Amino acid sequence: MRRSQPKAKAKAPARGEFWFVYIVRCSDASLYTGIARDVLRRLGEHDAGRGARYTRGRGPVTLCAKRRCATKSDALRLELAVKRLARRDKERLTERGRLAGFARAFFSASHTDHRASKPA
Repeated sequence: MRRSQPKAKAKAPARGEFWFVYIVRCSDASLYTGIARDVLRRLGEHDAGRGARYTRGRGPVTLCAKRRCATKSDALRLELAVKRLARRDKERLTERGRLAGFARAFFSASHTDHRASKPA
């Protein structure tokens, strides 16, 4: 009889292994949201024309906001939530601390929704 292996507990990410959601303002005043592990390197890629297709020809870009996420999955979910917002709401997120507050509310609501959707 085979004994099942105990499930490994999820480890906290080691230093430098976090993912970030970031919002940049392009030279045409438009906003772009993306994810990266190293935001400064990614901004350099955007400025050099090697970043996302959207930002090519719209550089230089200026970092407006960033938020650390524990996993890539969390970063992708938050990025999608930000991208779905109207421009005026994204503009609000670029104000100091607003992206962090949005992320806390988003993950709190998604955790609550997830728990509520489980069968009894």
